[in-house]
Formats: sequence, structure tokens, C-alpha cells
Amino acid sequence: MTLNPTLSTAETYILLALARRPIHGYGVYEQVAHDSQGQLILATGTVYAALKRLTAEAARLKRLSFLLGQTLADIKTAA
Repeated sequence: MTLNPTLSTAETYILLALARRPIHGYGVYEQVAHDSQGQLILATGTVYAALKRLTAEAARLKRLSFLLGQTLADIKTAA
């Protein structure tokens, strides 16, 4: 399982927008434009592609976390 911890500028702004409150795709677009003071205007496709990638990455991290938890539980049981 390969994880890519590097976020693009767009992904960073998108995560910051989503951290404030739950918002829909267009709301993300507007929040990013506001937060970047108009310096980053995302195309609709960029927002949804980034959300898809971030969702997939989150699922991989959740799976990795589960596997790590299982491994640690096995180690504690064996000790």
C-alpha cells in the first residue's frame, strides 16, 4: 500500500475549506477563492478530482490504521 502524503496547493485549500464546515462542491470553490484572496480560482473539474483523490487517500489511511491496530493488538496478546 503506497501512500502519497504530498498535497497540492489546491488540495490544501480544499481541506482548509472543508475543515471549517460541511459544504458542497461550489461552496468549496467559493471558499478557496476567498481564502486565497482570488489568487487560486479552481475549475469545477479540479475541485471534484481533488475531492475524489482525497477521499481515496482517506480510505487507504483508514485501512492502514485498521491493519496497524490489528497488528498492535496481536503483539499485545502475544506478550
